[in-house]
Amino acid sequence: MAFRPTTKVSSCPSLQFTRMNNLSRGSTILFATDDFFAEAENLLKDTEPEWKEGVYTPEGKWMDGWETRRKRIPGHDYCLIKLECPSVIYGFECDTSFFTGNFTPCVSIQAARLSQSEENWIPSRKGVRGVAASAEDMKKVERINAQKWTTLVGKTRLGAGYADTCHNYMSVENREVWTHVRLNYFPDGGVARFRIFGRVEKNLQDILSISPDQNGFVDLVAMKNGGYCIGLSDAHYGHPRNLILDGKTRNISDGWETARKLQRPEALAEDDNGNLDMYGFEWAAFRLGVPGAVYRVDVDTAAFKGNYPYACKVEGCFVNQDDEQVQGEMACVGAGFEQQKNSPWRTLLNMTMLEPDRNHTFSSSSLEKIGPISHVRVTIYPDGGLAKLRVWGVPSLLWES
Repeated sequence: MAFRPTTKVSSCPSLQFTRMNNLSRGSTILFATDDFFAEAENLLKDTEPEWKEGVYTPEGKWMDGWETRRKRIPGHDYCLIKLECPSVIYGFECDTSFFTGNFTPCVSIQAARLSQSEENWIPSRKGVRGVAASAEDMKKVERINAQKWTTLVGKTRLGAGYADTCHNYMSVENREVWTHVRLNYFPDGGVARFRIFGRVEKNLQDILSISPDQNGFVDLVAMKNGGYCIGLSDAHYGHPRNLILDGKTRNISDGWETARKLQRPEALAEDDNGNLDMYGFEWAAFRLGVPGAVYRVDVDTAAFKGNYPYACKVEGCFVNQDDEQVQGEMACVGAGFEQQKNSPWRTLLNMTMLEPDRNHTFSSSSLEKIGPISHVRVTIYPDGGLAKLRVWGVPSLLWES
């Protein structure tokens, strides 16, 4: 049997891109050459790979990933993935967990910007185990503007699905915008999870056409609108990028949760005002998809009942989009940064106590007027978890007019 990996891998070539959004969530498998042992849709699951000892299907051992049959015809296997939104890709991870004697030895990754008419050429897909694409279907797919596919990652060897070799990270230097990704197996085998790290790229008109709420406000930090995490203090149980995803919170794994602080006191004490003395904090910072003036903030602790933060604070700042040096410095903000004289951060929501398992809505009357912002930082005291962060406002181009 294979054991669930428990050892963290420290050899990730770029920890920065793993802070980005996981674009696999919301993406769709459009085509796969073969789904004999396990269907390609498993690649995009947002859960960790699972091992089921002694469980078999009519095709063979049950596996939680995409596994093709042993190749007995010319060619190699591949699948096509449609991203939920046009995106810039910073890197990939091929997680081979539990694929020890059947993992894919080598992969390459390509991307393209396909039109809807080109996508319509792709045959409809059942997405079930035990089948393979027909020769006719494969010919149709190969005819879809092959010259448009750009190689982002050349042929790369993968490690087996053991604790020390299952996480295979690949960085991308290309900063073009893509709509589709092609994962190539050489020649066959299995991968448990395929994670695509990057940020959504949308223009203002696209954002305004689908996103305003009943008050005409836009969620400026939402992943679907181009928001992404630029820095964090701790992500022991869940990454801050989960805060800006769409959808309801199923459980605490859908949110951001930090470890308990080891330096916490043996007994907590209250100050003269009856509030707990805070012994630390954790933070996460985001670049907004579109700069704007903020009129409402939602801080949601749904599902966080015995592990919600005691209080939170929200800050914002405006940084020129082209000032990469400043943004790079902001990505490394940490404890004590806000005390610096040149700190760009301004308080949007003062430190406010939170309650478990509820959405806290702070309207404009509760917020400081700091003008349009391009970045936001949420700080929780002393630790714990949040389900969602929504930053509702008016894009700055409209605000300035």
